[in-house]
Amino acid sequence: MHKRRHQQQQAFQPKPDAEKSHQSHQHESDHGPTDLSAWIVQVGIAVNLGLAVIKLVGGWAFSSKSLTADGWHSMTDLVTDLLALISVLVIAMPKLTEFLRPTVSNIEGSISLTISGLLVLMGIHEGWESLVSFHESFFGQALLFGESGLGYDSHDDIHHDVPSLQAAWIAGLTILAKEWLYHKTMKIAAETKSSVLASNAVHQRADSLMSMVTIVAILGSNIFKDTAWIDSVGGLCISAIVIRAALENLTKTIKTWKSAD
Repeated sequence: MHKRRHQQQQAFQPKPDAEKSHQSHQHESDHGPTDLSAWIVQVGIAVNLGLAVIKLVGGWAFSSKSLTADGWHSMTDLVTDLLALISVLVIAMPKLTEFLRPTVSNIEGSISLTISGLLVLMGIHEGWESLVSFHESFFGQALLFGESGLGYDSHDDIHHDVPSLQAAWIAGLTILAKEWLYHKTMKIAAETKSSVLASNAVHQRADSLMSMVTIVAILGSNIFKDTAWIDSVGGLCISAIVIRAALENLTKTIKTWKSAD
């Protein structure tokens, strides 16, 4: 009798492993996708910030216009990453989404307008620096703005520095980091069915291709004789892309605000 009662108690006793597994699965289904999405975006923010600092410092230290411009391009990535993080966090709160939408929209718009506006100015500055460097490579004179408009420096012995090959290693590091981010972000985007993450992943791949242009510019300037201007051309091209990306962010933000009104 006692044995039968003990067996009945065991039959009705829940299995710890099964219950733990069920709770774990339920927790993952409720919070896992959001946690993963927020995590990969935060990783992207950290990586882009680190790469931007390394490339800006490296571009200055190794005399590479293209690497410096690529560094400012990494700053534009921070804008998209910040907006992606805000979107992911808001989507995770469906009950508050409607209530928070106006506030979130204003925050997104303010971030985008401020940072994108600064990046347009930085892109113009780096583009001008690359143009001046390009002019020096052929004419040995600095192109200046004077009282009568465009002018030339009177010094004819201006030396245009060839970018150091060390700058290529930084661009190579960028490619490795961006390719890892692309595959990791795309994998999580497929698992969570997030279009925001998918778009962000494509942007990571574009950054990887951009760094390939930087490497070509740096190597070309070092391999071929009297071709330091190649790095300046690379800086011009990347500066143009930075300006275009920043202007696109500005345009989208303005259109969003107009449609909201």
